[in-house]
Amino acid sequence: ITGKVERVLDNQAEPAARQLVAIEHKPDGSWSVTGDTTSNAENGSYTLDVLTEGGDTFVLAIDEYGVPFTATASVVQGDLIHPTVPNGHVYRVETGGTLPATEPQWWIDTGTTHTRTIEGDITLRAIPFYRPLAHGPIKAEPLL
Repeated sequence: ITGKVERVLDNQAEPAARQLVAIEHKPDGSWSVTGDTTSNAENGSYTLDVLTEGGDTFVLAIDEYGVPFTATASVVQGDLIHPTVPNGHVYRVETGGTLPATEPQWWIDTGTTHTRTIEGDITLRAIPFYRPLAHGPIKAEPLL
């Protein structure tokens, strides 16, 4: 199975590296994981080899959830943090440093307030967290 993963940010689609998991609904009605891979960060493409029993295959793209907020943890540009109480967003570190001793008041991406500076010079960007997205059913082609 081949495809491409993109994420829309600021109304622009950009390639994304995401974990992909293939699951199959087998002819006997049961489900099984039949393969996994990660899409290419530069162009979003992937090739997923699956072990199929002839059922319908679904491919799930799992958005990066990051790590939970941890008081006084060191963070660097590009790290992803999520609040201890989920709010539908993750926060990408734009400018690194040491997180505050208490969890900040998290904000959501409203289209105009993407980034905020917290505790000194740490800047975080709010990014919507997309629940796993499934594509299918796909009939996987057997390789001879």
